[in-house]
Amino acid sequence: MQPWTVIGTQSGLEQAVRMPSVPPTTPLTRAIGADRVRPRLSIRTLFFIASGLAQSIIDPPDSWVTEDGRRYARVRDRLLYDAWLIEWSPTSTLGLHDHGGSQGVLTVLRGQLVETRRDARRRERDETQTLRAGDATPVQMACVHAVSNPGPEVAVSLHLYSPPLRTTNFVTGEERSPNRITLPSVTAR
Repeated sequence: MQPWTVIGTQSGLEQAVRMPSVPPTTPLTRAIGADRVRPRLSIRTLFFIASGLAQSIIDPPDSWVTEDGRRYARVRDRLLYDAWLIEWSPTSTLGLHDHGGSQGVLTVLRGQLVETRRDARRRERDETQTLRAGDATPVQMACVHAVSNPGPEVAVSLHLYSPPLRTTNFVTGEERSPNRITLPSVTAR
C-alpha cells in the first residue's frame, strides 16, 4: 500500500487533499518552451488545485467547442496553469498526443476513461489504465498518451496544465507528427 500525505486543505472545503507521497519538489520550476522560458507548477500543486476545482464545478460552461465526439472548454486561465473541462461521448477517442511542454493532472469527474501511455524514449509496449470517477493521474511533460471513453455513458474529465496548455502534438506510428495544433482561446464564463 502506498503511503499518503495530507498536503493541505482549501479554504471553505472540509475535506483534506490527499495524494501519494512523493519526494519534495520545488513548487515553481522552469520548462523551456519553443520560444521562451515558461514557469510551471509542480505536479503536487496541480493535484491540490485539481481537487478543489473538481469540487467547485457545479454548472457546465456556457461556451463549449465540439470536436470528434467531445465537447471542451477552458474553465480557468491563470498565469501558471489552466484548466479544461472535457465531456466525452461514448466511444469517443483522442489519439496519441503530448501537451507541448506542459505537465498536468487528469481527473475523471463522471463515467470512466481509458488512458494509453507510450514511452517514446524506450519504445516499450503501451501501458493502459482505466480511470473511474474520482480517479486522478499525473501527466508528465514527456507523456505521450491517448484517452478514450469506452462507454456506454458520457464521461466528464478535468485537465489542469502548467504552464498553460498552448499546443498539442499528435503522434502517428512511432514518431511525433510534424503537425502542431495550436489550441483555440476558449474560456468559459
